[in-house]
Amino acid sequence: MTLYFLLIFYLFSALLSLLANRELFTPVKFYFLSILLYFLDVFLSPQLPEIYIIYFCYILFGLLLIFLEKKLISNFKYTMDRFRERKSPTLVNPNIIFTCLLFLTIIPILSQYYMISLSGGIQEYFVSMKLRVISWSGLGYIYILRDFLPIINLIFFMILIIFDFKNKKSWLIVYIFHLILTLLIGGMTGSRSAVLNTILFNIIAYHYLVKPIKLRILIISFFALIVSSTILYSARQQVNFDGDKISLLNENFDLLESLKERSTSIYGIIPLNIIYSNEFNNFQYGLTYLTSVSNFIPKFIWPGKPASSGIILTKFYWGANYEGSSNFSTGIVAEGVMNYGYALGPFIGFFLGLILAYNILKVFRFLRRYLKKSIIDNYVKIKYEKIIKYIFLIIVLLPLIGNATMSESNNLGFNFIKQILFYLIIDFLIFKLIKLNYYEK
Repeated sequence: MTLYFLLIFYLFSALLSLLANRELFTPVKFYFLSILLYFLDVFLSPQLPEIYIIYFCYILFGLLLIFLEKKLISNFKYTMDRFRERKSPTLVNPNIIFTCLLFLTIIPILSQYYMISLSGGIQEYFVSMKLRVISWSGLGYIYILRDFLPIINLIFFMILIIFDFKNKKSWLIVYIFHLILTLLIGGMTGSRSAVLNTILFNIIAYHYLVKPIKLRILIISFFALIVSSTILYSARQQVNFDGDKISLLNENFDLLESLKERSTSIYGIIPLNIIYSNEFNNFQYGLTYLTSVSNFIPKFIWPGKPASSGIILTKFYWGANYEGSSNFSTGIVAEGVMNYGYALGPFIGFFLGLILAYNILKVFRFLRRYLKKSIIDNYVKIKYEKIIKYIFLIIVLLPLIGNATMSESNNLGFNFIKQILFYLIIDFLIFKLIKLNYYEK
């Protein structure tokens, strides 16, 4: 009976999110997709009573987000539709802009090359990738530079699709090679999200700036990303060498069997099971939330910096058997409990989630207001640098509230700050130093 109630409640809330705001790419849509994807096992296997209660609270929290989104960005789709109808402005200086972006691409390439050299060669690098948490410990200040590449690629793509200019086809070909390079290096990070986010970010940028993505295309793309994610995970685990020959997948690899594995469907449930099956009393009183910033400080400078909630949870689960080869994620509820206890922790977790959602939606509202004013002025005073900034912020913020249901604040905050810092480098060089030179048709 509980499962039927939760399923009906979820379906009702998810449908309401679609009806309340017809724009497909909004934080609430991503939120409901996330609590289905990361908690699907709630409907497939028996769970602790606490988990059913928390999942109900997640859906209830989603309803609150629906009304908040309705209040803050109710006419967002209409404004974006009007903006997409404009004639594309002409960019006068595309060559120097794209050349500068290609120059910046050297930074992540050198970072990747250094990581391979440090490992002793390509074979040794792929072996270390399987246990990268241990193998690459203390090297964050080096491999973090590889994450600059998806940001460069995204800005490259946005400028390419916003403007008209001479030799656009030639630069489109360059962009395709740049995209392939971004995906290849993303695959070598050992993280599926590095590859999938590159594709997803470009899809969202196209949706906002050129043409709305239809729902059926979005559904097909979603399942394609699920399959790709499964293949990438299997390739990371099964990569091996026979002499000079590399094999990414075993001969007995079965895609259907791999898709049946429920690792993704229990991401959000695992930390809750650990916390509510055992009594956790090593409360951190907010320290885990500081790791988003402390992560930028190398260990050789601050050896005793606070541990993330994922590390603490994994050590709590494994005890003396903890090896550090991989760590659990926590989610806002489990991390709240780990900081402030079982009574207060979940409320603080949801409260922080609400603050996060509110600030994300404010960025949407800022963009809507700016575009609305520009449309009224017939784009006379529009600054496309500002449009790119807002769209970039929306793209990187869009999945955060959904990811917060299974990820730790350390990853969410650290990745966001990192993306902002990389964007600021591009902003200074492209938009402040060189400057986009364009005119309306």
